[in-house]
Amino acid sequence: DLWQWRSGGWIEPRFNLGNWRFITGLRGQAAPLMKQYSLDPRLQVFFRNDRTAWSMAGGLYHQAPPSFFETVDVQAKSSQLSTGWEIFSENQKLGVDIWVRDTKNKIIPQVAADPLLGTEQAAGGEVFYQLSIGEGLVSRTAVSSVNSWLLYQDEYNRSIYHQPFSINTQISWSNDRWMMGLRYRYSLGLPTIEPED
Repeated sequence: DLWQWRSGGWIEPRFNLGNWRFITGLRGQAAPLMKQYSLDPRLQVFFRNDRTAWSMAGGLYHQAPPSFFETVDVQAKSSQLSTGWEIFSENQKLGVDIWVRDTKNKIIPQVAADPLLGTEQAAGGEVFYQLSIGEGLVSRTAVSSVNSWLLYQDEYNRSIYHQPFSINTQISWSNDRWMMGLRYRYSLGLPTIEPED
């Protein structure tokens, strides 16, 4: 059977203290057909003044495997931490975001074979520039990169190093009732597998 159902819920108490904003959170989800349950705490902190903004966030994230992977009966568990900084004026914004992630029980699909489970350590970042061109018209360009080590157990105990690089350009227009936009994405980078000894 390729069907399944999941349910979830969350709560986010929010607090303001001067230029600071704190968002705590707790998210729970369940996939009863697979007997998978999780409870994930999260925290976000924001600071903003007239010209700059800073943020930091962290938390746990669980993901139940798709039911068509019949041999996988554990959830992927990820710990994530991110921070970002922006400087802005009335019409322009320049910012940077950085994040790190550690994931266990990550599914690696195989061709004509059962999937493997691995661990992943990854770090990534994005630099972006945003310009308000006119009434409701916004242009945004971002450059991002990810560095990911994926270790998994097979007969060779191999690892995969992945370093995709991308440039995203977007222009959008919106008012109180409509929003529309165009986006162009350029990506470069393919996984590389360490040679076998």
